Amino acid sequence: MRNTMIAMLALMTAACGRPGTPANEQPDNRIAPEASGARIAELPEAQRNATFYRAIHDAGLDCQQVTGSAPAEPYRGMPVWTATCQGGGHWTLVVGVDETVQILNANEAQLVRGQPSNRQ
Repeated sequence: MRNTMIAMLALMTAACGRPGTPANEQPDNRIAPEASGARIAELPEAQRNATFYRAIHDAGLDCQQVTGSAPAEPYRGMPVWTATCQGGGHWTLVVGVDETVQILNANEAQLVRGQPSNRQ
């Protein structure tokens, strides 16, 4: 699977450090995939759509506005969402344990869903 782009979900990122973490120690910002999926699902739809739009836009991909988003089947335990853009474009977003998101086009998304790609 080709990496289209990895972007950070800034609106959802937790605080960088833990209380009592020494300044020279790197915090472990990984969270359980199901917790990440729950955090996304708990967002009001408008905020979730804005978050996904920002990730897609920051990746330099074509989307004027995310008009809808829906959860899809997890991929290797990671939450997967489909974002629908104004004009009908669709992007699949796979959220990693550190809340980075990999944005996939339709052909790449078929690979995540275990379907053969129609790309030659």
